[in-house]
Amino acid sequence: MKIPRLSFSWKPTISGRENWRLGLWILVDGKHGRRSKLRIMGRGLVLWLAALALMAYLGLVTAWFFVLNQRPHNLVTWADCVLVPVRWSEISRKRGDAYIAEGLAAMESRNWSEAIVRIQAGLARSPDNRNGRERLGMFFIAAGQRDRGLKLLEAGIERGYPGRDAMERFLRAAMIGDNFNVALDALDAALTQSGPAVDRDREWMIDQRTRVLIADERFDDVVTWTANQSQMSEVLHESRVIALVELRRFEEAHVALDAWEKGSGALGGSERVRVRLAREEGDLTVMRETLAAMRASQPMSPRPMVYSIVQEQLIGEAQAAHEQLQGYFIRFGATLPNLLMVARPLAEIEAWDLFDQTISRAEEMGFDDASLLMVQVDAAITRGDPPQALELLDKYETQTANAEPQRGREVWIALQRAMANHLQTGEEGSAGSILERIRTMPIALNSMKEMAERLERGGRLETSLKVWQLARGRYPNSTEVAREAERVRERVGETEVERVPEIPLLADGDDLELEPEPFMTRPEPEDRPELLSPKRFFERCDQLIAESNWGVLSTLISDLRRARPVWYASRQNDLLVREIALNTGEKNWPALISNIRFRLDGSLERGLEVMNVVRKLDREGERTVAEQVLREVERRHQNFPPARRQREDWEAAAEREKKAAVEAAEAGN
Repeated sequence: MKIPRLSFSWKPTISGRENWRLGLWILVDGKHGRRSKLRIMGRGLVLWLAALALMAYLGLVTAWFFVLNQRPHNLVTWADCVLVPVRWSEISRKRGDAYIAEGLAAMESRNWSEAIVRIQAGLARSPDNRNGRERLGMFFIAAGQRDRGLKLLEAGIERGYPGRDAMERFLRAAMIGDNFNVALDALDAALTQSGPAVDRDREWMIDQRTRVLIADERFDDVVTWTANQSQMSEVLHESRVIALVELRRFEEAHVALDAWEKGSGALGGSERVRVRLAREEGDLTVMRETLAAMRASQPMSPRPMVYSIVQEQLIGEAQAAHEQLQGYFIRFGATLPNLLMVARPLAEIEAWDLFDQTISRAEEMGFDDASLLMVQVDAAITRGDPPQALELLDKYETQTANAEPQRGREVWIALQRAMANHLQTGEEGSAGSILERIRTMPIALNSMKEMAERLERGGRLETSLKVWQLARGRYPNSTEVAREAERVRERVGETEVERVPEIPLLADGDDLELEPEPFMTRPEPEDRPELLSPKRFFERCDQLIAESNWGVLSTLISDLRRARPVWYASRQNDLLVREIALNTGEKNWPALISNIRFRLDGSLERGLEVMNVVRKLDREGERTVAEQVLREVERRHQNFPPARRQREDWEAAAEREKKAAVEAAEAGN
């Protein structure tokens, strides 16, 4: 058999009579005994090759899709796989999101090592996944790798502003560990960005940056920063005056304070700062006049009176502080929360004579519960009286024996008992108990500082040094911790530079609270069962608001902030509504303006809610405050119809009053 000759043609002949096989080839008989020819159509060959290539491509991408779809979390669709040349970046992002979802699932099952690997792999592909970045960052912080976690969160902020809630969590986590530079860098990065969310929160971020500078005691920077702001908020005014006072530039502080009081400070926000300025200058007359004005402006609130007692004590007027405390007992001393409100600051400034009088008053009133015992235990250890502290601890444990178990309470009892035992006996076992709990539990920096200072004061320098070293390992960016650790090391006489302890990551299955804030070594107040349930808490708040019982409400909210139960973070908006009612009832106008600013988020619902506050203030005769609140609404809601109508109503009322005054004057003539 002869092999046919091969020939090609691009397309069929014009006649179209050929019988092309599969649209690809045809056998043409040869003439005059010559061999047949196999003619291949070029166009058909191209089409066949294209079809086969397409089939192979679809087969491969389908197989790839099935492989991807075998994973527990897959966001890549078959269409994404087909269009991979033009969707590669989106596919990479979706695969990263899937890795992060798997990592979060592993985190829920406490498989920490797998969670870290998968979330990090996911962030490499999807760096803008905020949930994964925040969860991993908070994990590192809670696990003791604070720098690593904060850098991860800061990188996310640099990529894009995450919103106020996430920014606030980041700043809280940074400030707890004295990571001031990290907080400032993140705020600077956010302030350079643009967009509706950034514009809405810009003033808030400027305020936060000012607060960070104050916390870092960079008072010269505060003065420069506030001088460069075109619009001064309450925080900027207050911070500027405080910075000037700290720098002992009293004349400039008076000028800044007067400028503040000509504006929003007229609502009362400047009074505390004026008291501080007068105290630093030693001007007792001005200090007392301002304190009297504060008490007169909030006659139903115990807080101004507590503040007066503390200021008199700080300036050295012990007799005046004693007399005011007796007046406080007569006015507000009938309830335990009010006695605790004055006992705590007196213990902080170590005014022990006044503190003892407060405890005696509580005992006379028959108050003998766990909250009071907690304050007494803290005071006994601070005063260097371990036997009394141990006796009070025994009593505390007896009272709380049948209470619902709380991790915070258990930590607090164990640490306080170990502290008292070690201060009393100096035993190594009690010292080891203190150090072991610090190593294994997320103790807050302020609590670690407090423990180290108490140990040093009680003569336990070696243990104090070890606590400072542990604090330095957990909070490496705190300059105060590094400075104090070096000072105590010199007192102890160690010549070797201490090795900063490394905090290892958790083993799989270990428990971990993924919260940005560690323990403050305080249990939840035992006399506050309302704190255990948000429903009970807010029902109690509403009851106190209906009764206008502002003092008890203020104490209840303060106790909530100290205890920070598990539901606290998720119910901030509901809490803010009650705080606004409290501010209005106490006539605490600076706090009201601050909370109103936080409440306004640009939504119609929040705007209408605050407009109700404006109308309520106006009805109660607080027009000046109502106008200030209305200005806050107008700043957040441009050309807001309810705000515009309120302005028109006020203008019309002013015209009527003016007309009535003219008519009355004419009638008199």
